[in-house]
Amino acid sequence: MKLNDKARFYFLATTVKESRESTEGEYGPNFDFYLKPLRRHTALAGCPRMSPRAVCCSSGLGIATSIPYTGDAPNEQRGVVEATTRYPVTHRVLISDRNRLDLRSKEGEFSWRYRNRLTVETELSVGRVRINPYARGEIYYDSKYDR
Repeated sequence: MKLNDKARFYFLATTVKESRESTEGEYGPNFDFYLKPLRRHTALAGCPRMSPRAVCCSSGLGIATSIPYTGDAPNEQRGVVEATTRYPVTHRVLISDRNRLDLRSKEGEFSWRYRNRLTVETELSVGRVRINPYARGEIYYDSKYDR
């Protein structure tokens, strides 16, 4: 639900599949708000995927559970805080840098995970069809495993 030009509220429901079978699901409320970039980008005007609000900050709560739910596996409660900054390199190439902190609690044991994801994308047109090829990489640190 779009609250205004700077914020939206939504309910997220996701599932993870392995070998075509759902193994885990997560659901919960989320809130996004958009900020203007600290400096004006000259390439911004020609980049159709780039809004004037180039920084997106998000927060949310979630419950992760096993699927099918049998009742014997404990749920994991999660809090998420993330910020994504977008940098137009040219009018056709966009770099996005997402920094995310997952706060996790399972059976009273607290842990956290920091994730950094870098994406480089462009937009190509073939006739009336538009495609967005991209390359993405993510690194993370998990306090539960100290890795």
